[in-house]
Formats: sequence, structure tokens, C-alpha cells
Amino acid sequence: RLQFDDEMCDAADVKIVPATAAANCGVSSNYCHRSYRIGPPSDAYDVVQEMGRTDRDRTLPPGWNRYELHGSWPTVVSGYVRIMQHPSGPQRDRQLFRYFHMMKILFIPTQCFHVSLELFFEHCLSNEEKHACEKFCSFCTGGMDEFAGTFRKKELISVLCTIFNDKQPSTEKFLAMIKKARETIYEPGEVPKNVVGPIHGLCIQLLAAGIIDLGTSEDGKK
Repeated sequence: RLQFDDEMCDAADVKIVPATAAANCGVSSNYCHRSYRIGPPSDAYDVVQEMGRTDRDRTLPPGWNRYELHGSWPTVVSGYVRIMQHPSGPQRDRQLFRYFHMMKILFIPTQCFHVSLELFFEHCLSNEEKHACEKFCSFCTGGMDEFAGTFRKKELISVLCTIFNDKQPSTEKFLAMIKKARETIYEPGEVPKNVVGPIHGLCIQLLAAGIIDLGTSEDGKK
């Protein structure tokens, strides 16, 4: 609500509608200007559908509407477990491929998010040059730099080797161990004060990059 106070209107006038994925195709309102997702999307189609809930009247300037994704370690793990519980092996494999593909695009991006989505849907069928938005996504604005904070690669590798030396810990234990070692992992002066955000971000990036594996069995048990 503070964000709305600063950028849009009096927070008292803000109307919030909690919704499930059913809203992706069912909400078309000229009064919807913000869309927030909790947890990672299954694929790029979900992202575009959710982004499309905003700017329905197409009269506002670029950047006024907003789509935000708020991920955490538990929501990422939950999404993975849900997929692993699917009874069909081929379907499970397809869902996992899409899930991790989006994880890489969203959590370890190498280019503008808008460009990544364009390339995904065009399937390399167009030779048209893509242009970064430059100021509207968190990659172009540098916001992603704060997602996991500034950490030391060598020290992080050492911590990971220690964690996985004996056996694979549970996802909750892994998060706790990374939090405990944050003084070692992060640069002096860069140790996160709010451990929830960057520590979760670091764990998510490790998973998205394939450096760690959740090790969930096919029946979805951790």
C-alpha cells in the first residue's frame, strides 16, 4: 500500500483481489494496473496471461502498469514437489523442463525479460532484432542484482561442499545452513540484514543453475 501511495493514489482507494490461476483468463478490467504472483510460474504462458490482466484499456504510458513475481525457497520447492507427484512420467518430464526453463529465465537472467519472452514465443522463427526495454524490467534496471546479493564464489563452493559432504539435507535444513553461513558466503559489508530475501534468492539461483538438486523422489516425497 505504501507503493501505491507513492505512485498511484491514496492507499485507501486501492482494491485488492486475491486470486488463483483461474483469474488468468477470467479477469479483464480496465481498473487492474498491478499483478503480483507469489511463487514461480509453471511456464512462459502463465507469465504472459498474468501480465495480460493489466493495461486492458491500453491508454496508459509504458511502465505505469506492473507485473511482479515474488518467489521464495518454499514456493519453489512446493512447485517442484507438485510436478513430481504427477502420475504420468512423460507429462512430469515435460512439466519439469518448462519449470526449470522459466527458472533460468526469471532467476538467473542473461538479458532483458521482455526479449526473453519474445524469443520464447517466436521459437527463433524471426530474424528481427530484439531490443531491450532498457528501463521497465528488473534486469534492465539492475534490480536483479539485489535478488541474491553479492557473494563470494570460492567461499560459497566451500560451504556447499561442507553441506553435502555426508548426505543430502532436507530443503528446510539446507536453507538454514546457508543462512548460518552467510557471514562466510557474503562479502564484508554485504551480509544481508534481511536474510529472507537474498538468502532465499541465492538458494533459488543455485537450483535454477543446476548446481544443487532437490532430490525429490517420483512420488513427490522429499
